[in-house]
Amino acid sequence: DKQPAINEVNKAADKQIQAINDNAAATQEEKDAAIAKVNADKAKALENIANSNATTKPELDKVEKAGTDAIAKDNPVVSAKPAAKKAIDDALAAKNKAIDARPDLTPEEKTKAKEVAKAQADVAKGAVDAATTNAAVDKAKADGTTAVANVTPVVNNIR
Repeated sequence: DKQPAINEVNKAADKQIQAINDNAAATQEEKDAAIAKVNADKAKALENIANSNATTKPELDKVEKAGTDAIAKDNPVVSAKPAAKKAIDDALAAKNKAIDARPDLTPEEKTKAKEVAKAQADVAKGAVDAATTNAAVDKAKADGTTAVANVTPVVNNIR
């Protein structure tokens, strides 16, 4: 009877798809790609079970395990959000360097400008985390790096 093996493969696929959908770090496109891989591995596993010459439970279990193991390895390749956060961090580092290079600013003015830039970067990273699609991540990255770059130190002319 191959039905228990079929049931296990279907259960493994459903469980993996749920885990993928629950992964907040992945964008929808990253999730969709991983789910497509789960469905392909599930189809392959079900085909292998159907075409198996296995006549004993241990033989069938082996075919089933190969399928469920393949499905369990299907996870989203999460790259959009980490890349966007790195771009924001890079923009912040560049802004801090530019602020430090200004001889017309007092240490206090430099500190204040850096705090504003860091706050902009933090807001941008929050927007990246909240984004659910690659396009939304890209927009949050663009808005954030621009906001950080646009921070202008306030120079107190009364010295």
